[in-house]
Amino acid sequence: MFGLQPGEAVPAGLTAMSWLDGARDQLAAIITELTQEAEAIMKVVTNKHHAAATGTQQPCDLASIFRLLNTLEKRGCIPAGTSMALRARLASSFKVLSDSGVLLLRPTKLQLLLSFLANVPALYAKAVTPERVAGGFDEAGMVDPKTGKPSFEKMLATCRRDVTAAEVANVRKVLTALLAAHRLDGYVMDFTYDFYNIANDLDEHGNEVRVRGLLEKDRS
Repeated sequence: MFGLQPGEAVPAGLTAMSWLDGARDQLAAIITELTQEAEAIMKVVTNKHHAAATGTQQPCDLASIFRLLNTLEKRGCIPAGTSMALRARLASSFKVLSDSGVLLLRPTKLQLLLSFLANVPALYAKAVTPERVAGGFDEAGMVDPKTGKPSFEKMLATCRRDVTAAEVANVRKVLTALLAAHRLDGYVMDFTYDFYNIANDLDEHGNEVRVRGLLEKDRS
């Protein structure tokens, strides 16, 4: 990828991209000095989705993985995928918790929990495939499977309101500046959107949303 050979040092200009939604716990985990220093060393650029638009912009939400996992879980345990060795280790760990009084469960609930947890690897092996993971990034417009690059049209399609032709032309004109701002801060600030005359998007209830207010709410 990027013309590099296996074992070759990654150039300083290439970075890893990390995305998260607006959940407060997730946001709190990345704004500590320790985390920021570690990510700087590993060249990780952390980005934040609109808290009100994770359903249209978050690749993991758009991918079919979680929906398939829910379906498989509702069908019950999968005996063929059960790891008896894993089940035995889990039972031993639960016994330690039970003997110490940390966790007390009824025998029936314990057996159900052990059966489910022992099947988690099999469930994820069936649901989490490279194609399904990539599908979420494709739908969000982040990575086009044919070009390996972002898709302008699919990114615009994540908007919850109708976008006019004039707005599309304006975004194309200022896209480089918006990407530069995003690379610097991990998101585009309100005043930058306002400066380039970019209209606000809508939340799931049809109300206008602004980035700054969402960030302040998440960090409070």
